Amino acid sequence: MNLPLAGIEAILLRDELQVASEDAVYDFVLKWARAHYPKLEDRREILKSSLGRLIRFPLMTCRKLRKVLACNELDHETAAKVVMDALFFKSETLHRQRALALEDFINRRFVERAYKYRPVRVVE
Repeated sequence: MNLPLAGIEAILLRDELQVASEDAVYDFVLKWARAHYPKLEDRREILKSSLGRLIRFPLMTCRKLRKVLACNELDHETAAKVVMDALFFKSETLHRQRALALEDFINRRFVERAYKYRPVRVVE
């Protein structure tokens, strides 16, 4: 929790980050942001501009995505966009999900980390 923003960003960029799930990454980011940015406006800005892009929302559980929509730390427009993108990704076939992961090599939004619990896949 004492790491600066640059340290948190460096850690969250790694695919090798060993965490229970992407839900845990989301919870940690919110906790860290609350500790370092007590003002809601500042927290929203840092989550939107910096930390939010490091969370791999498509790999979160649907239950947690529902909580993202209700979270007041993210503005409603941003929350709706990341949740809709995540749900559309989950609705794709496994083949298409893999193709999207390869296409998005810069942002890495669709690449799994070293999760303890693998994300659930939707099967047709």
